[in-house]
Amino acid sequence: MAVLIQLIKTECRDPYSEANIEKLKDNFGPSTSKSTIQNAMNKLSELDIIYKVGHGKWHFSDPAFVKYVLLAK
Repeated sequence: MAVLIQLIKTECRDPYSEANIEKLKDNFGPSTSKSTIQNAMNKLSELDIIYKVGHGKWHFSDPAFVKYVLLAK
């Protein structure tokens, strides 16, 4: 859920940036790394929740899902 919320907040821009990784360390712990985020992004992509549109650019497959996540948090 933390990765989803962070993606929504940053509009899916540069999920592997140091700033995003630092913010996600609060939820995943101090050992959070770029590979932790890559694994989460790959899982979200496999589930067709997000898709890649370019280098470091991702989009949500369903805008209604974004609204659901925001309401559920």
